[in-house]
Amino acid sequence: MKKLVALLLVGLLVLTGCGASKPKGQDVKIGTAVTVKAKAAAPEGDKKGNFETNVYYGTVVLKDDKIAQVQIDVAQNKQAYNADNSIEPFKFDGSKKVLGDEYGMVKASKIGQEWYKQMENLETWMTGKTVAEVLAMETVEKDAAHPAVPANADLTSSVSIDVSNYLEIVKLAVENAVDVKNAATVGNVSFTTGAADKLDLTTTVAATAYDPNGKVVYSFIDAAQVTGKIENGVATLNEEVQRTKGQKKDEYGMKIASSIGKEWYEQVAAFNEYVIGKTPEEVKKGADADLKSSVTMGKTPLVSPIEVNNEKAIAIVK
Repeated sequence: MKKLVALLLVGLLVLTGCGASKPKGQDVKIGTAVTVKAKAAAPEGDKKGNFETNVYYGTVVLKDDKIAQVQIDVAQNKQAYNADNSIEPFKFDGSKKVLGDEYGMVKASKIGQEWYKQMENLETWMTGKTVAEVLAMETVEKDAAHPAVPANADLTSSVSIDVSNYLEIVKLAVENAVDVKNAATVGNVSFTTGAADKLDLTTTVAATAYDPNGKVVYSFIDAAQVTGKIENGVATLNEEVQRTKGQKKDEYGMKIASSIGKEWYEQVAAFNEYVIGKTPEEVKKGADADLKSSVTMGKTPLVSPIEVNNEKAIAIVK
Protein backbone atom coordinates (compact mmCIF):
# COMPACT_ATOMS: atom_id res chain seq x y z
CA MET A 1 0.00 0.00 0.00
CA LYS A 2 2.91 2.40 0.72
CA LYS A 3 4.11 1.86 -2.85
CA LEU A 4 0.59 2.59 -4.07
CA VAL A 5 0.42 5.84 -2.13
CA ALA A 6 3.80 6.89 -3.53
CA LEU A 7 2.51 6.28 -7.06
CA LEU A 8 -0.54 8.41 -6.37
CA LEU A 9 1.51 11.25 -4.97
CA VAL A 10 3.90 11.25 -7.92
CA GLY A 11 1.20 10.88 -10.56
CA LEU A 12 -1.36 13.27 -9.10
CA LEU A 13 0.67 16.09 -7.53
CA VAL A 14 -0.46 19.53 -8.61
CA LEU A 15 1.66 22.43 -7.39
CA THR A 16 0.24 25.91 -7.03
CA GLY A 17 3.64 27.58 -7.28
CA CYS A 18 5.76 29.61 -4.89
CA GLY A 19 4.24 32.83 -3.69
CA ALA A 20 0.70 31.86 -4.67
CA SER A 21 -1.95 33.48 -2.49
CA LYS A 22 -3.94 31.27 -0.14
CA PRO A 23 -7.37 30.37 -1.62
CA LYS A 24 -10.31 31.95 0.20
CA GLY A 25 -13.00 29.85 1.85
CA GLN A 26 -16.53 29.93 0.44
CA ASP A 27 -19.91 28.58 1.46
CA VAL A 28 -20.88 26.21 -1.34
CA LYS A 29 -22.62 22.95 -2.16
CA ILE A 30 -20.45 19.94 -3.02
CA GLY A 31 -21.53 16.58 -4.39
CA THR A 32 -19.72 13.50 -5.66
CA ALA A 33 -21.00 10.56 -7.68
CA VAL A 34 -19.67 7.21 -8.90
CA THR A 35 -20.98 4.89 -11.61
CA VAL A 36 -19.54 1.54 -12.62
CA LYS A 37 -19.47 -0.41 -15.86
CA ALA A 38 -17.69 -3.68 -16.59
CA LYS A 39 -17.18 -6.18 -19.38
CA ALA A 40 -15.32 -9.38 -20.13
CA ALA A 41 -13.77 -10.58 -23.38
CA ALA A 42 -12.61 -14.15 -24.06
CA PRO A 43 -9.13 -15.00 -25.35
CA GLU A 44 -8.89 -15.05 -29.13
CA GLY A 45 -5.89 -16.51 -30.93
CA ASP A 46 -2.75 -15.01 -29.38
CA LYS A 47 -4.81 -12.32 -27.68
CA LYS A 48 -5.43 -12.76 -23.95
CA GLY A 49 -8.84 -12.47 -22.39
CA ASN A 50 -9.74 -9.24 -20.58
CA PHE A 51 -11.79 -8.47 -17.50
CA GLU A 52 -12.33 -4.69 -17.55
CA THR A 53 -13.90 -2.14 -15.24
CA ASN A 54 -14.64 1.50 -15.92
CA VAL A 55 -15.38 3.51 -12.80
CA TYR A 56 -16.65 6.99 -13.61
CA TYR A 57 -16.47 9.58 -10.85
CA GLY A 58 -16.85 13.29 -10.48
CA THR A 59 -17.20 16.09 -7.97
CA VAL A 60 -19.27 19.21 -8.58
CA VAL A 61 -19.08 22.45 -6.60
CA LEU A 62 -22.12 24.74 -6.79
CA LYS A 63 -22.08 28.44 -5.95
CA ASP A 64 -25.14 30.67 -6.46
CA ASP A 65 -26.86 27.87 -8.44
CA LYS A 66 -24.01 27.66 -10.94
CA ILE A 67 -21.16 25.20 -11.32
CA ALA A 68 -18.12 26.80 -9.71
CA GLN A 69 -15.91 23.77 -10.24
CA VAL A 70 -16.21 20.28 -11.68
CA GLN A 71 -13.69 17.44 -11.68
CA ILE A 72 -14.41 14.28 -13.67
CA ASP A 73 -12.20 11.24 -14.18
CA VAL A 74 -12.35 7.56 -15.10
CA ALA A 75 -10.53 4.63 -13.55
CA GLN A 76 -10.19 2.10 -16.36
CA ASN A 77 -8.53 -1.12 -15.23
CA LYS A 78 -8.09 -4.60 -16.65
CA GLN A 79 -7.13 -8.07 -15.54
CA ALA A 80 -5.75 -10.19 -18.36
CA TYR A 81 -6.33 -13.94 -18.28
CA ASN A 82 -5.45 -16.98 -20.35
CA ALA A 83 -7.35 -19.84 -21.96
CA ASP A 84 -6.16 -22.15 -19.15
CA ASN A 85 -8.01 -19.90 -16.64
CA SER A 86 -4.78 -18.46 -15.21
CA ILE A 87 -4.71 -14.73 -14.42
CA GLU A 88 -1.89 -12.35 -15.30
CA PRO A 89 -0.44 -10.08 -12.56
CA PHE A 90 -2.42 -6.86 -12.18
CA LYS A 91 -0.72 -3.48 -12.53
CA PHE A 92 -2.28 -0.21 -11.39
CA ASP A 93 -1.23 2.74 -13.54
CA GLY A 94 -3.70 5.41 -12.45
CA SER A 95 -6.84 7.05 -13.80
CA LYS A 96 -7.14 8.48 -17.30
CA LYS A 97 -6.18 11.94 -16.02
CA VAL A 98 -3.18 10.55 -14.17
CA LEU A 99 -2.03 8.64 -17.25
CA GLY A 100 -2.18 11.86 -19.26
CA ASP A 101 -0.49 11.45 -22.64
CA GLU A 102 0.28 7.81 -21.82
CA TYR A 103 -3.40 6.94 -22.13
CA GLY A 104 -2.81 7.03 -25.88
CA MET A 105 -6.13 8.20 -27.28
CA VAL A 106 -4.63 11.05 -29.28
CA LYS A 107 -3.69 8.72 -32.15
CA ALA A 108 -7.35 7.96 -32.77
CA SER A 109 -8.60 11.48 -32.06
CA LYS A 110 -9.90 13.42 -35.05
CA ILE A 111 -9.21 16.67 -33.23
CA GLY A 112 -5.73 15.63 -32.09
CA GLN A 113 -6.54 15.89 -28.38
CA GLU A 114 -5.73 13.38 -25.64
CA TRP A 115 -8.51 12.30 -23.25
CA TYR A 116 -7.39 14.44 -20.32
CA LYS A 117 -7.18 17.54 -22.49
CA GLN A 118 -10.68 16.96 -23.84
CA MET A 119 -11.93 16.51 -20.29
CA GLU A 120 -10.28 19.77 -19.25
CA ASN A 121 -12.06 21.44 -22.17
CA LEU A 122 -15.38 19.91 -21.13
CA GLU A 123 -14.94 20.92 -17.48
CA THR A 124 -14.06 24.48 -18.52
CA TRP A 125 -17.19 24.63 -20.66
CA MET A 126 -19.35 23.45 -17.76
CA THR A 127 -17.92 25.94 -15.26
CA GLY A 128 -20.06 29.03 -14.81
CA LYS A 129 -23.17 27.39 -16.22
CA THR A 130 -26.26 26.17 -14.41
CA VAL A 131 -26.77 22.44 -14.12
CA ALA A 132 -29.77 22.70 -16.44
CA GLU A 133 -27.65 24.40 -19.10
CA VAL A 134 -25.00 21.68 -18.86
CA LEU A 135 -27.48 18.81 -19.04
CA ALA A 136 -29.17 20.47 -22.02
CA MET A 137 -25.96 20.17 -24.05
CA GLU A 138 -26.70 19.47 -27.70
CA THR A 139 -25.26 16.09 -28.77
CA VAL A 140 -25.25 13.79 -31.77
CA GLU A 141 -24.87 10.03 -32.08
CA LYS A 142 -21.60 9.23 -33.82
CA ASP A 143 -21.97 5.45 -33.60
CA ALA A 144 -23.07 2.77 -31.12
CA ALA A 145 -20.01 3.40 -28.96
CA HIS A 146 -20.47 7.19 -29.07
CA PRO A 147 -24.19 7.91 -28.56
CA ALA A 148 -23.68 11.47 -27.29
CA VAL A 149 -20.88 13.53 -28.81
CA PRO A 150 -21.07 17.31 -28.28
CA ALA A 151 -22.67 19.22 -31.13
CA ASN A 152 -22.41 22.69 -29.60
CA ALA A 153 -20.41 24.99 -31.83
CA ASP A 154 -18.12 25.94 -28.94
CA LEU A 155 -17.26 22.30 -28.20
CA THR A 156 -17.02 20.48 -31.53
CA SER A 157 -13.38 21.46 -32.04
CA SER A 158 -12.28 20.63 -28.50
CA VAL A 159 -14.35 17.64 -27.33
CA SER A 160 -14.97 14.62 -29.56
CA ILE A 161 -15.38 11.96 -26.85
CA ASP A 162 -18.77 10.56 -25.89
CA VAL A 163 -20.10 12.57 -22.94
CA SER A 164 -23.13 10.53 -21.89
CA ASN A 165 -21.43 9.02 -18.83
CA TYR A 166 -19.98 12.38 -17.80
CA LEU A 167 -23.31 14.18 -18.00
CA GLU A 168 -24.80 11.42 -15.86
CA ILE A 169 -22.03 11.89 -13.29
CA VAL A 170 -22.72 15.63 -13.12
CA LYS A 171 -26.45 15.00 -12.65
CA LEU A 172 -25.89 12.45 -9.87
CA ALA A 173 -23.23 14.53 -8.13
CA VAL A 174 -25.57 17.51 -7.98
CA GLU A 175 -28.30 15.29 -6.55
CA ASN A 176 -25.83 14.25 -3.83
CA ALA A 177 -24.69 17.82 -3.10
CA VAL A 178 -24.59 19.03 0.50
CA ASP A 179 -23.92 22.41 2.06
CA VAL A 180 -20.24 22.97 2.89
CA LYS A 181 -18.91 26.00 4.72
CA ASN A 182 -15.53 27.67 4.20
CA ALA A 183 -14.41 25.39 1.35
CA ALA A 184 -11.30 26.66 -0.44
CA THR A 185 -9.94 23.71 -2.43
CA VAL A 186 -11.22 20.36 -3.70
CA GLY A 187 -9.47 17.21 -4.85
CA ASN A 188 -10.61 13.80 -5.99
CA VAL A 189 -8.65 10.60 -6.58
CA SER A 190 -9.00 6.89 -7.21
CA PHE A 191 -6.83 3.83 -6.84
CA THR A 192 -7.43 0.23 -7.85
CA THR A 193 -6.28 -3.13 -6.53
CA GLY A 194 -6.55 -6.45 -8.34
CA ALA A 195 -6.61 -9.95 -6.88
CA ALA A 196 -3.81 -12.33 -7.85
CA ASP A 197 -5.83 -15.54 -8.07
CA LYS A 198 -9.31 -14.45 -9.18
CA LEU A 199 -11.17 -11.85 -11.21
CA ASP A 200 -11.61 -9.10 -8.66
CA LEU A 201 -10.96 -5.39 -9.22
CA THR A 202 -11.67 -2.91 -6.42
CA THR A 203 -11.53 0.82 -7.14
CA THR A 204 -11.69 3.25 -4.23
CA VAL A 205 -12.85 6.78 -5.02
CA ALA A 206 -12.40 9.72 -2.67
CA ALA A 207 -13.24 13.42 -2.85
CA THR A 208 -12.11 15.90 -0.23
CA ALA A 209 -12.58 19.63 0.30
CA TYR A 210 -10.34 21.72 2.54
CA ASP A 211 -10.61 25.12 4.18
CA PRO A 212 -7.90 27.81 3.68
CA ASN A 213 -5.86 26.25 6.50
CA GLY A 214 -5.91 22.75 5.03
CA LYS A 215 -8.56 21.30 7.34
CA VAL A 216 -11.12 18.92 5.89
CA VAL A 217 -14.61 20.36 5.42
CA TYR A 218 -16.05 17.69 3.11
CA SER A 219 -15.21 14.02 2.66
CA PHE A 220 -16.64 11.39 0.32
CA ILE A 221 -15.34 7.83 0.00
CA ASP A 222 -16.79 4.88 -1.90
CA ALA A 223 -15.48 1.71 -3.48
CA ALA A 224 -16.51 -0.35 -6.49
CA GLN A 225 -15.65 -4.04 -6.21
CA VAL A 226 -16.31 -5.93 -9.43
CA THR A 227 -15.85 -9.69 -9.50
CA GLY A 228 -16.10 -12.42 -12.09
CA LYS A 229 -15.33 -16.05 -12.75
CA ILE A 230 -13.51 -18.00 -15.44
CA GLU A 231 -14.85 -21.31 -16.74
CA ASN A 232 -13.29 -23.14 -19.67
CA GLY A 233 -11.25 -20.08 -20.57
CA VAL A 234 -14.23 -17.70 -20.68
CA ALA A 235 -14.79 -14.96 -18.11
CA THR A 236 -18.20 -13.75 -16.97
CA LEU A 237 -19.30 -11.07 -14.53
CA ASN A 238 -20.77 -12.19 -11.22
CA GLU A 239 -23.28 -9.33 -11.36
CA GLU A 240 -24.93 -7.88 -14.44
CA VAL A 241 -25.57 -4.48 -12.82
CA GLN A 242 -22.59 -2.98 -11.03
CA ARG A 243 -23.00 -0.94 -7.86
CA THR A 244 -20.53 0.47 -5.37
CA LYS A 245 -20.25 -0.71 -1.79
CA GLY A 246 -21.88 2.52 -0.67
CA GLN A 247 -24.76 2.02 -3.08
CA LYS A 248 -25.30 -1.56 -1.94
CA LYS A 249 -25.45 -0.48 1.71
CA ASP A 250 -26.67 -3.45 3.81
CA GLU A 251 -26.64 -5.72 0.76
CA TYR A 252 -22.84 -5.62 0.72
CA GLY A 253 -22.92 -8.00 3.66
CA MET A 254 -19.87 -7.02 5.71
CA LYS A 255 -21.87 -6.55 8.90
CA ILE A 256 -22.00 -10.29 9.61
CA ALA A 257 -18.21 -10.46 9.88
CA SER A 258 -17.81 -7.10 11.62
CA SER A 259 -16.67 -7.22 15.25
CA ILE A 260 -18.58 -3.98 15.89
CA GLY A 261 -21.67 -4.98 13.92
CA LYS A 262 -21.31 -2.19 11.38
CA GLU A 263 -21.72 -2.40 7.62
CA TRP A 264 -19.08 -0.98 5.22
CA TYR A 265 -21.01 2.20 4.42
CA GLU A 266 -21.63 2.83 8.13
CA GLN A 267 -17.93 2.61 8.93
CA VAL A 268 -17.07 4.94 6.06
CA ALA A 269 -19.70 7.41 7.28
CA ALA A 270 -18.03 7.35 10.71
CA PHE A 271 -14.66 8.03 9.10
CA ASN A 272 -16.02 10.88 6.98
CA GLU A 273 -17.49 12.47 10.08
CA TYR A 274 -14.25 12.00 12.01
CA VAL A 275 -12.03 13.81 9.49
CA ILE A 276 -14.08 17.02 9.41
CA GLY A 277 -12.12 19.87 10.98
CA LYS A 278 -8.82 17.98 10.90
CA THR A 279 -5.73 18.32 8.73
CA PRO A 280 -4.48 15.27 6.84
CA GLU A 281 -1.60 15.04 9.32
CA GLU A 282 -4.03 14.96 12.24
CA VAL A 283 -6.13 12.30 10.53
CA LYS A 284 -3.12 10.12 9.82
CA LYS A 285 -1.80 10.45 13.36
CA GLY A 286 -5.03 9.80 15.23
CA ALA A 287 -7.23 7.57 13.06
CA ASP A 288 -6.11 4.19 14.38
CA ALA A 289 -6.60 5.09 18.05
CA ASP A 290 -9.64 7.36 17.69
CA LEU A 291 -11.68 5.05 15.44
CA LYS A 292 -11.19 1.69 17.18
CA SER A 293 -14.86 1.43 18.11
CA SER A 294 -16.35 2.74 14.86
CA VAL A 295 -14.03 1.69 12.00
CA THR A 296 -12.46 -1.76 12.16
CA MET A 297 -11.49 -2.18 8.51
CA GLY A 298 -8.04 -1.14 7.28
CA LYS A 299 -7.49 2.60 7.65
CA THR A 300 -4.88 3.11 4.90
CA PRO A 301 -7.37 3.08 1.98
CA LEU A 302 -9.35 5.73 3.85
CA VAL A 303 -6.52 7.93 5.14
CA SER A 304 -4.28 7.92 2.04
CA PRO A 305 -6.79 9.74 -0.24
CA ILE A 306 -7.13 12.52 2.35
CA GLU A 307 -3.37 13.09 2.06
CA VAL A 308 -3.22 12.79 -1.73
CA ASN A 309 -6.21 15.05 -2.34
CA ASN A 310 -4.64 17.74 -0.16
CA GLU A 311 -1.59 17.80 -2.45
CA LYS A 312 -3.60 17.98 -5.65
CA ALA A 313 -6.57 20.05 -4.50
CA ILE A 314 -7.76 22.76 -6.89
CA ALA A 315 -8.93 26.15 -5.66
CA ILE A 316 -12.59 27.04 -6.00
CA VAL A 317 -12.77 30.15 -8.17
CA LYS A 318 -15.49 32.68 -7.45
